[in-house]
Amino acid sequence: PLYGMSDERLLAGHALFPVSVSTAVLLVVAVVCAAATGSTVWPPVLGVLLLGLFGVLTRLATALQGPLPPALLAPMPTPMGDLGGAVRFAWALQGVLLAGLAGAATAMIVDVPGFALGTAVVLIGLCAHRWRHRH
Repeated sequence: PLYGMSDERLLAGHALFPVSVSTAVLLVVAVVCAAATGSTVWPPVLGVLLLGLFGVLTRLATALQGPLPPALLAPMPTPMGDLGGAVRFAWALQGVLLAGLAGAATAMIVDVPGFALGTAVVLIGLCAHRWRHRH
């Protein structure tokens, strides 16, 4: 390895620690706000814990993304024009799109739990696929 340590240790240091600290801070804030307003505590706590999990998975998926595949540099002609630029743009913003998906799933956890489950399956599958095919 380039840095003299394993991939697992690098990912643990750069993904788990920052997200776990921010999750702990958000958890305290959610409990204090729920207690101050007199509302139930479990929905914000569940949302914060889910957001922490999704944050770790999103960071891992982005870290394991790798370089731009050469196939995306080829033109993609369609009847509406070349969509190659849009595909490269989506590839570059993949981390932001995954974070948005994670945030939306977390915000709707109480009303639509299936969306959060589907998001978890997508993020775990993406991380597993990228981990197996890393260079």
